Amino acid sequence: MSKPNVYKLHGLNIQSEIPLPASPTNEHPDIIVSAQKLPKSLPDLIDNRKNLQFDGKKILINQPLFGSLLIEKNTAIKHEFYPNLSQAHCITAILGSGIGTLLHLNGNTPLHGLAVSGQQGAVILLADSGTGKSTLATALLLAGQTVFTDDIIALRYDAKGQLNVQPAHKRFKLEPAQLSNMHVNIDKLCTTAPGVNKLGWDIPTQLFAQQAQPLKKCLFISTTRAAGQQASIASISQFESFTRLRQHIYRPRLMNVLKQQETFFQLNTTLQNQCCSYTINLPELTSFESIKEYGVALSEQLGL
Repeated sequence: MSKPNVYKLHGLNIQSEIPLPASPTNEHPDIIVSAQKLPKSLPDLIDNRKNLQFDGKKILINQPLFGSLLIEKNTAIKHEFYPNLSQAHCITAILGSGIGTLLHLNGNTPLHGLAVSGQQGAVILLADSGTGKSTLATALLLAGQTVFTDDIIALRYDAKGQLNVQPAHKRFKLEPAQLSNMHVNIDKLCTTAPGVNKLGWDIPTQLFAQQAQPLKKCLFISTTRAAGQQASIASISQFESFTRLRQHIYRPRLMNVLKQQETFFQLNTTLQNQCCSYTINLPELTSFESIKEYGVALSEQLGL
């Protein structure tokens, strides 16, 4: 096992023996990630659901693909992965279930989507699976845009009570065809999980956001496509955005387990007051000669 290093993810300093695809830091760690022999169950349970147990301070997750994770509020992510699990798959479990659950446990409701650095601040694009989020992420990278994340979005309050988008990690989950379009050699890349086709690719450092940015725009990606090469972008009311944001919580059942509806309400209220929200119908990729051209066009239309 490698010597523990400390990485900056989602505004947290995370120490891990398993190397993580994130920016290193010399700061004192907030969270320790370590291999441990984990219990099969927790005593004094408050909530016991399929593959998840919560005792008020800790969450024990049993994952059929990876093994077990014990997440302790503000302090630790402990794991007992299957002995034959590859390092790449261990990293996926830590970055997803481990840190995603930790954010919830710490009272920081994470969202599911893509976050990009803009001229005036960060832009988040929230989407369900299959709506073109990964394709858009690929296109924006090819267009030279700086990206915070393509999966978990952590919004954190600064000293003035303003929401900022925090850099996540550099490992994106993309289809082999998408990576081939970027002329990435996929021979040495690994899948993100057992039985999953997507590959984990660490984006170039110069395209990865290094600093938090204030949230300036929130867009919800529609399942329908716009005609031609122009995206259809329309503003929506605060009420509609307030309702739709809940649909894009990362691992939404955790909000119910932890009874954090009030925390989410406060975050949602701040978001509505801080930035405008829109719905966007993306154009078809086939309307463009290349995925890079698609990314350049979308960069201009999104005001990046």
